[in-house]
Amino acid sequence: MHYQVTSITLKELFPDELFLLGPAVLEDLLEGYSNFKQTQKGSNLDQSAVVNLIASSVALITAAIELYIVLKKDLGRKPSISEIKESVNEKTTSISVRKFSDDELELLINTTVKNIEKLEKKQED
Repeated sequence: MHYQVTSITLKELFPDELFLLGPAVLEDLLEGYSNFKQTQKGSNLDQSAVVNLIASSVALITAAIELYIVLKKDLGRKPSISEIKESVNEKTTSISVRKFSDDELELLINTTVKNIEKLEKKQED
């Protein structure tokens, strides 16, 4: 579920950035690899900012998925967006997560939860 939700959420929120990076880099980021080096050939465009954005988003989406699962189990119901957001803020001390504004954080969490619930519903059917 993690891989699917993360991939769908990223494609929904960052289509242009993912197009710029290409599918191979996306796969690497989804697999947890983030130690990229600037190429000596090819485009002169520095993609490090885009890679950092997507890597940070992967970390945040992964945290949101994990917290959703734990909160759902602990609460015995689907957690609210505010409960997940509060948990993300409490549990994550990663600098990458702190780079997001409140609006960006809320959009990432909302989209992630929507995609989790879609996938859960599809699995139930």
